[in-house]
Amino acid sequence: MGFQEFLGNERIVTALRGALRSKRVPHALLFTGARGVGKFTLARMFAQAANCERLTDDFPTRRSSKAA
Repeated sequence: MGFQEFLGNERIVTALRGALRSKRVPHALLFTGARGVGKFTLARMFAQAANCERLTDDFPTRRSSKAA
């Protein structure tokens, strides 16, 4: 699942993708909100993308050893 497939929270997804694109990832992020809005899913996707060596515009590639 890539960032483009994540529904809702467009402003947050845009901000996270911008941080990855500029390679300026903050030391800590707080994912808060009501239950069931995708906090854990988005945090997991962001962590995988931040640790990926071959980051594409949308999401880490499957071939990347750190993304798996």
